[in-house]
Amino acid sequence: MKYTFIISLFVSVTFFTCEKQNKRCAHDFTIPFEVIPYSEEYSIGDTVTIKSKFSILVWENRLMEYINMDGVSWNPATKIFNMDTLDIVRPDIKQDFDFIHNPKYDYDFFYFSDGGNDISGQYSIKDDSFDLEVKLVTRKKGLFVLSNFCDIEYLGIIEDHEAKCCSKNCYNTNSNMNNGRDNNFHLLFESPEPHFNTWIPSKADIRFHKAGRYCFRVVE
Repeated sequence: MKYTFIISLFVSVTFFTCEKQNKRCAHDFTIPFEVIPYSEEYSIGDTVTIKSKFSILVWENRLMEYINMDGVSWNPATKIFNMDTLDIVRPDIKQDFDFIHNPKYDYDFFYFSDGGNDISGQYSIKDDSFDLEVKLVTRKKGLFVLSNFCDIEYLGIIEDHEAKCCSKNCYNTNSNMNNGRDNNFHLLFESPEPHFNTWIPSKADIRFHKAGRYCFRVVE
């Protein structure tokens, strides 16, 4: 059966210590993602739509209020790991998926020095919301885990913005994938690689749920 599934994305993932310069420091955000249809199995040739849309008024977890983040560079990225291989932990979308580039969005391949790659860029602003849509087509069967996240940077905050109030690399953006569902977490244990079957599950809240991960299998 063929599926088109949508991943409403927003994300991320990294935790840093922040020395706040004032009590209004806005640096702790949670971004929602959704996968439609929610399933653990897809077929070769299925279209994967990664979609993220949320208001420019973003909830800040520490201040417990909405902050206008218009003009902020969130630096979203999508990584997909093949979990079938032992001793290889490297994102490589291009190996197993076809990317359908959409000129409406600033989102494209980024290549790492180790040969891996992800898809990353920036959000568009549409109807007072941050908006992103990415389409991938499954090309090879296998067991996969994707991660959708944002890496907001100090330099991406406009100069007079209230969120520009702490040192570089202090921003914490977690993911809320599929509104708290388990995102096929059990598939991690089918991987022969300890990074997936042991390291990630050992701190599942941080390394899986808040990292915007979602496991799935592609079959013929």
